[in-house]
Amino acid sequence: MSHRVFVFGTLKRGFPNHDVLGSEPCFVSEASTVASYPLYVTGRWYSPVVVDEPGSGYPISGELYDVDDETLARLDRLESVGEPGGYRRLTISVKRGAQREHASIYVKDRADIEVIHSEERGTYLDGRYLHRRDRMLNGTEVVKDIAYHAHEPMSYEDVTARIDSTRPTDHVRGYVPAYTMGIYDLDCGVRYGQISLRVGETNNIVQYAGHIGYGIDEPHRGNRRAAKACEAIRPLVRRHYLKLIITTDPDNHASQRTLDRIGAQHIDTVDVDENSPTFMIEGSRQKMRYVWEP
Repeated sequence: MSHRVFVFGTLKRGFPNHDVLGSEPCFVSEASTVASYPLYVTGRWYSPVVVDEPGSGYPISGELYDVDDETLARLDRLESVGEPGGYRRLTISVKRGAQREHASIYVKDRADIEVIHSEERGTYLDGRYLHRRDRMLNGTEVVKDIAYHAHEPMSYEDVTARIDSTRPTDHVRGYVPAYTMGIYDLDCGVRYGQISLRVGETNNIVQYAGHIGYGIDEPHRGNRRAAKACEAIRPLVRRHYLKLIITTDPDNHASQRTLDRIGAQHIDTVDVDENSPTFMIEGSRQKMRYVWEP
C-alpha cells in the first residue's frame, strides 16, 4: 500500500535522515502546508518539530513522498510514534501549486517539548541537528560550541545582571558552554550574588542541573532578587532559548518561590543519578524540574 508523506525537516533531500526514506525514495513534489503551524528547533539534538497548533506560526515548506508500508513503519520508529514524548502522525492538507491534497505529517504537542532553541519561519534550514551516530564521542556526550552574545548590563526593577565571564565548551568532559553573571544593585556597586546560563542539552543539564542556576549571598536574601535577576536576563536567554529547564532541590523552598514568581511550571521530580556531575558536585538526590518560557 502506498502512503503520501509530507516531510519538513531532517528527512528532506540533503539532510541527515533522508536515507530513512530508502535508497530510491519516490519523490513527488515540493509542497507546503495549507494551514500555518509553529516550526521550532528543539531538544538535546536540535531536532525540528512542527507543533500541532494549526493557525499559529507560518505555512511549512517541505517535500512530498510516496512510501510503502515498510518505509512508513521505519519513519514511525524514527519519530518514536507511540512512545512518551514522541511524535504523532496525522493527516493534513498540503498544496503544490494550485493543487491541494492530503498527506501524513509528524507533529508534537507543545507540552511534549521541554527545550526550544529557536523558531524557524516556515522553512527548516538549521544545521545544528545531531544525528544518532554523532551523539557520543569516546563515551562522552557530544556538546556544541556556541556563539556568545555580548550584552550590556541587564536590569529589572532594582537589580542588574552583568556578564562577568564565559565558560567554553569542554568537549573532553562533555561540559556545556555557559555565561556567568553577577547580580548587582542598579549602579553595579553592591554585588548580591550570581546567576549563570548554561547553553547545551546533556542529560545532566536537562535532567538535573538545568540551564539556569542562581544564588543570592545570605546578607542580601529576602527581596526577590533571584527572581528579578531571572527577569533581567530574559533578553540574553532568548538569544539561545524560547523554552528551557530550571531545576531545584525539593527542600529549597526559596528557590521554588523564585520559580513560581517568574512563571516557570513544575513538570516532574526525578532521582539524581549518582554518577552524574550534579550528584558528585552538589550531593543532591532529587531534583524538581521546571520549564520556563522567557
